[in-house]
Amino acid sequence: MVKKQNKIPKKEINLANTHVPDKVYAYSLQVKHALYELQKCSGDDMVSVEVLEDVAIQKSDGTVKAIQLKNVSSKHNPISNRAKDLWKTLSNWLLAVNSKELDVNNTKFILFVTADRSGSIVDSFNKATTFEESQKVWDEARKEFYHESGEEKETPEDYVFYIRHFFNPANKLLASKIIENFRACLKTLTESI
Repeated sequence: MVKKQNKIPKKEINLANTHVPDKVYAYSLQVKHALYELQKCSGDDMVSVEVLEDVAIQKSDGTVKAIQLKNVSSKHNPISNRAKDLWKTLSNWLLAVNSKELDVNNTKFILFVTADRSGSIVDSFNKATTFEESQKVWDEARKEFYHESGEEKETPEDYVFYIRHFFNPANKLLASKIIENFRACLKTLTESI
């Protein structure tokens, strides 16, 4: 007896879909920036790629620069008020602080964007230099996603988790410390941060 074979439609494989030049380019920016940071380090400092952050500098005095690099090769704005990339980064930093991977008191949280982009929330976070200012801008930024009643505004499913995490009132103090130590850099990769 001959078994009948089910005919499964074949998916067309396109070689162009197997290449990821944007990912390679983004990783090469991390390596380039890590090499730049190495030039500025003292003998006891450590620079890493994809360990604590895209690039991290652990200074001999115990301070850390956690640098998240955002490559922009189109009209995409990774720091707009509703950019998934922004909220994922902030939520991940909060996770790193909660898990004690990063010490919120000794870490500079740097978001490096490779093109001229802006966002009012990032601008307000960037200007907050005290803990009190950071708490105020956290409250203001929360209004982008929550009504005065506390009810959540409509937010896309692909990043609502990050919003809920970062703007959970139980996380306000740590989120505000991250904001206090936050800097967004919209410069060329080799400018000092």
